[in-house]
Amino acid sequence: MRASRAMNERVRPHRFRRSASRGRRRLAAAVLAIAGFAWGAPAWAAGPDGARDRYPDLYTARVMAEDRGNVDLALVRAMRAMLVRVTGLRRPEASPGVRDAFANPERYVQQYLFESGADHDLTVKFDPDAIDRLVEELGLGRWSRVRPRVIVWLAVEDERGRKTYVDSASRAAVAIDEPAHERGMPFVLPLYDIEDRMTLPVSTLWGGFPEPIERASRRYAADAVLAGRAWRGDTGLWKARWTLFGELTREFRTSGESLEAAVAEGMHEVVDRFAARFARHGAAAASAGVPLEVAGVERLEDYGRLMGYLASIDIVETVQVERVEASRVRIVLRAKGGRPALTELIALGRTLVPAESAAGEDDEGASALAYQLR
Repeated sequence: MRASRAMNERVRPHRFRRSASRGRRRLAAAVLAIAGFAWGAPAWAAGPDGARDRYPDLYTARVMAEDRGNVDLALVRAMRAMLVRVTGLRRPEASPGVRDAFANPERYVQQYLFESGADHDLTVKFDPDAIDRLVEELGLGRWSRVRPRVIVWLAVEDERGRKTYVDSASRAAVAIDEPAHERGMPFVLPLYDIEDRMTLPVSTLWGGFPEPIERASRRYAADAVLAGRAWRGDTGLWKARWTLFGELTREFRTSGESLEAAVAEGMHEVVDRFAARFARHGAAAASAGVPLEVAGVERLEDYGRLMGYLASIDIVETVQVERVEASRVRIVLRAKGGRPALTELIALGRTLVPAESAAGEDDEGASALAYQLR
């Protein structure tokens, strides 16, 4: 990542408060010593915020190929699948210019390979820079790989009027997993253990009561909550009624010839709403320096987790550690879209939470964004 070079070249001497404990002095010294190394630790970047699927690889797609000798059609399918994730659009091929790009997918491919033991499974890695240029030229939106986690509570009524939870063993769970994979959006099913069943009985979920639904969701640390109920209507069609809680609160309905179709449509509706909110259109956003102050960095493990989290935010280009004081780290990030874009993406995660600043303004008169490491 480009940020690692910037860290090596730009780290400045740190200033320490005399009141800092010996352990914190050692932490500060160690931070200075390893600041340039932190970006290279793969374990830190593997699961920021505790969930790999929050940060999907948008530019790699896996599809089925008819045979090894003719991969052209498979490359087109892979390119379409990749664009669905990058742009947030369900049908990117409907946008002007996309079909022209499909005529020559090889120009956007870095590499592809058939997986061993699965002759018809083709994995294609696209060139992120080439794809970003294409998306910009065509005026499509580009959605950051920082994706909100959505906890999905769903109850289904059978032909006898009995209501049951939809858990990971239910057939409707596939209708949640497939849109999540296709669109690059992490949907999470509850455990439905004793705690869930006591906090949110199925009758309460079916009633759609907001307070117990939101209370039961807190243990999952999700960014949004989706609650639904599904039933077969008089005409034979399956119907579902949904409520999305959070920043994008709304109610909506879906239907389908099968339960799976009605549920899958609900997932797509949610992704459509988040993509419309967070995908950025037009020319690539200009980069800007953003001062950041993070409290709660007590140990080297905390520092590593912070650096891994910042590395996971794809609009961040460089990171410069300015100083460490007690358990507080002062950082300057260079991020595409500047302060508004960075604030928006950090708010989607659970690693940093807003805090009061203790450092005032920087040399240019801009106040630092203040956070607490959770």
